[in-house]
Amino acid sequence: AGLAYGALWALLPTMVADLYGLRHFGANYSFQALAPSMGSIGLSAELASHIYQSHTAPGVTDCYGHACYRATHLILVGGCILAALLALLLWARTRKFYARMRALREEAGAA
Repeated sequence: AGLAYGALWALLPTMVADLYGLRHFGANYSFQALAPSMGSIGLSAELASHIYQSHTAPGVTDCYGHACYRATHLILVGGCILAALLALLLWARTRKFYARMRALREEAGAA
């Protein structure tokens, strides 16, 4: 997860510039940069704590066993699978665009 998260921040400016252009780069980049932050807040602070607390008895603050975290892990695995599928969809949709860009670059280099 750390490698993917680091790669996201390294590749995000290039992806935003390629997909949306440079005209409103700052706004588009800021909007895209909000997604990981909002997801982190929503998943860690809200979802995980709610599921953890739902497995404790009233007045008890500690939960023991795999049941405390199982649902959270399954939801996160589902989110990772969805993200991988969306990344594949993005790759499929932009594949022709990048092939054209590569051909133009090679054409300009040959001239």
